[in-house]
Amino acid sequence: MISFKTVPEAAYSFSILAFPLGPMIGILEHRGLALGYSKFRSAVDKSPEISSKTGFLVAYSTPLLVAAATYDAASAADTSLNMVVALSAIHYLKRDLECLFLHKYSNGGMNVVTCALITQFYCLGTFVNVGSARVAPAPSLAITMAGLAIFSVGELGNLYHHYLLSTLRKPGEQGYKLPTGGLFGLVCCPHYLCEVIGALGVAVCSNHVSPFLVWAAFNCYLLGRSASTMSWYRHRFGPEKLPPNWKRLLPFLF
Repeated sequence: MISFKTVPEAAYSFSILAFPLGPMIGILEHRGLALGYSKFRSAVDKSPEISSKTGFLVAYSTPLLVAAATYDAASAADTSLNMVVALSAIHYLKRDLECLFLHKYSNGGMNVVTCALITQFYCLGTFVNVGSARVAPAPSLAITMAGLAIFSVGELGNLYHHYLLSTLRKPGEQGYKLPTGGLFGLVCCPHYLCEVIGALGVAVCSNHVSPFLVWAAFNCYLLGRSASTMSWYRHRFGPEKLPPNWKRLLPFLF
């Protein structure tokens, strides 16, 4: 079991470190220097490859173990702490199950260094969220319910759009196709948008500023990643094949 009794300074320090990293990585992504996974594998990261399924399972299972290790039976009465632990565990368990039973993988893999970076960032986010909830004042019932509602909308939306992506390829197919259905008519990365919404719900339940800093950093990365994805779609399929007024991440805005 991990003790977070002395975590306030550490959690805040880690969140301060993470905040500038998000915009930096987002800018690199926007300029084509993308992390090495999915359609962008080996774009910058030239480290050895592992399978995409293995890479994502490592990236999601490790913070799941961190979330599980943070449960403290002595703090069972701390509803806000247990809520943040539970939501973090639910998120990563969902992603693991998607990796095992839902996602369809192309021929490419994930670069090892990219896998390590993603895993470290997710573990850092879990540490900050749980550690901050441990020391934050208890949120009101209204705040907790609002956070839970936001989290549920984001996670269900993320699952739905991952399902739509999984149905694009017929059995035996490996190529990429333009996604359709759901919010794909408005943005090219609605699964990222829903992930942002879900992460906001966890930050709300934490009732502390540090998780919002990590959430903001994560948003910057996904803004850059969605911009890279839009550029990739334009290059791959041609601008004329894309939906009219298609945005990257935020409907009607970006």
